[in-house]
Amino acid sequence: MGNVQGGLLTAMLDMAMAFSVICALEPGHVVPSLEIHTSYIAPARQGRILAFGRPVRRGRNIAFMEGRLTDPEGKLLA
Repeated sequence: MGNVQGGLLTAMLDMAMAFSVICALEPGHVVPSLEIHTSYIAPARQGRILAFGRPVRRGRNIAFMEGRLTDPEGKLLA
């Protein structure tokens, strides 16, 4: 149908957000997801999709992150 399935988009967001925290940790740490919520704003078409993640708040054991997906023109997808 030409659209990217939502589960794949959520996985992309999950990876982008996890790496935003992993980059600030000592080697050997992992960042498992405790909870994730995705809002789909516009259909994601086949092709290049850009993923952005950033830490919002990091505690001793839990980090909160947010992410977004855009098309190459900057249109928000999720």
